Amino acid sequence: MLALIRLRVSTKISSQTFYNLDQSKLKPNVDKKMRFKDLESGSIEETNDCFWWSLLAGPFYFIYKRVWAHVFLSFVTVLAGIAFLGLIGLISALLGYAYFAEKIVRNNYLKKGWEEVAY
Repeated sequence: MLALIRLRVSTKISSQTFYNLDQSKLKPNVDKKMRFKDLESGSIEETNDCFWWSLLAGPFYFIYKRVWAHVFLSFVTVLAGIAFLGLIGLISALLGYAYFAEKIVRNNYLKKGWEEVAY
């Protein structure tokens, strides 16, 4: 009987821990810094707050980071959101791009041949 009670308690604890780990994976990287090193020149560039800059500046953030494909796509997404849903479409388009901004910027640096130094 005591073994069954321990089994139930351990199952509850492990399922709650698993749930919390899954929830933390779904959150955007809001406050973490990324550092990339150019292997040819040795220069290091640090990026941080991708989420907030992308949310506030929208497509202009991707112009600043020189991610040209996403400059065009974010302009189209924002304009389509405004055309179809108005203010709600604008907010949802900006939030969608802001959520993925960190991954977009990271992939851009890695495709250019930079190495991620610290995260």
